[in-house]
Amino acid sequence: MYKTIEEETSYKAVVESVDAALLPFIKEIKREVVEEDIERLLEIRIKRISRYDINKQLKEIKSLRSEIRKINKFLKDMVGYTTDYIDSLLNKYGESYPRLTELKEFTEVSVRKVALSNLTVCYDREEGFVGHMIKAKDEKKDFSISCSEYDRLLLIYDNGTYKVVQVTDKLFVGHDLLWLGKVEKGLIFNIIYREGKENLCYVKRFKTPKFILDKEYLLFDQHKRSKILLFLLGTEKTARASLMPSPRARTNAVEIVFDEYLVKGAAAKGKRVSTRTVRRISNTTGKAPLKKKVNLSLPGLEGETMLEDKKDEDSNS
Repeated sequence: MYKTIEEETSYKAVVESVDAALLPFIKEIKREVVEEDIERLLEIRIKRISRYDINKQLKEIKSLRSEIRKINKFLKDMVGYTTDYIDSLLNKYGESYPRLTELKEFTEVSVRKVALSNLTVCYDREEGFVGHMIKAKDEKKDFSISCSEYDRLLLIYDNGTYKVVQVTDKLFVGHDLLWLGKVEKGLIFNIIYREGKENLCYVKRFKTPKFILDKEYLLFDQHKRSKILLFLLGTEKTARASLMPSPRARTNAVEIVFDEYLVKGAAAKGKRVSTRTVRRISNTTGKAPLKKKVNLSLPGLEGETMLEDKKDEDSNS
């Protein structure tokens, strides 16, 4: 019976061939043969000897070999394959599923800008240490700022030296630190300092300077008497310089408006406050300037008094 299906080329022909082969045995079969019985007989592995099944397997083998060749070609050019695949998806589903997102250009983001300011860096003047593991003991003398681990710290000393360091847990920086802050572009520093060699005071303004980490720089020439007398940040700052009294001068104070001075480099010397010695510097930001007090001139010294005032005006211009 199974030999009759070897040359059959379709499944229908195979079923009809088995049905015809069973006719001589109808009397021996207890019930009528139905199509389900024939399909059950064909489920036996002998079914594979038919021409129909052989051709079917050959087609599958041919298809598999074609797919293998195609895959090998794609593996040699993965970029091209990916592009073609995405294009095919767009052609197939593009109209049914329109884009819901927007195309935008990615921009570079600085880690320092997005980092959280989760550290509190403190300066302990008594111990001379700075870091996020240090605790400020005296609110008036010690400093504390919030920053992240990616920030840089600018340290300015009262003797005019400054340097930039990384945020650390504990670092010895000395006992004479004047200011501690984060390095930020656009900061404007206003200082009045005493030049030790001349014993005269100067005003200077500068922006955040360029730096190399841990390298010390100078704001003015070093001298044992050189010192920053006033340090202010930002604009619209004012100060008053009290001068040594002089009988030849009309006033013994100079009002300083920092915005009237040019912003120069950190190494610039600055403008001289006066040709006279400065006794005291005070911050007058937000306060009304004092009215000028005119000293009474002695008889015969009126011209010298005017000359003294003219020198002070020239030094401030």
